[in-house]
Amino acid sequence: MNRKERRALERQKISSFDGEVKKEEYKPKKNYTRYVIISLVIIIFIGAIFVSYLKGKKPGELDDFVACLADKDVKFYGSFQCSHCQEQENDFAESSKLLESSGVYVECGPLGNFNSLCISEGVRSVPHWVIADEVLSGRQDIQILAEKSGCSLPNEAA
Repeated sequence: MNRKERRALERQKISSFDGEVKKEEYKPKKNYTRYVIISLVIIIFIGAIFVSYLKGKKPGELDDFVACLADKDVKFYGSFQCSHCQEQENDFAESSKLLESSGVYVECGPLGNFNSLCISEGVRSVPHWVIADEVLSGRQDIQILAEKSGCSLPNEAA
């Protein structure tokens, strides 16, 4: 008896009551491993999106400071191409996203040509800060910005 015949016999059921031979159709076992892996990948992907969404909702440490700068009409002229401007924005950590939305940050880019607003304000180089009537050129320490603007930093408020 060869392998094929043995398998054929395994698929057959012999009924002991009436002696009839009943054939069962061969149904291969389904392999759910692929579905489980795909499901896990989808769950992890959705989880990562949810975590990044929640992380973006956390208020930054300097949010109140940026709001105070906006109230005092402080302007930070910069460019996305300027490494010093990016470093200045990084000084604000999570609160840097509020600089532009609150009107503190003014983009003087694009592609190296100053826009008309920056030219009309007399900005010749970036980063460029205007606090009241005082102009500060170059990257500024957060502490200096607090002193010049009269806005308090979070650790000073306590």
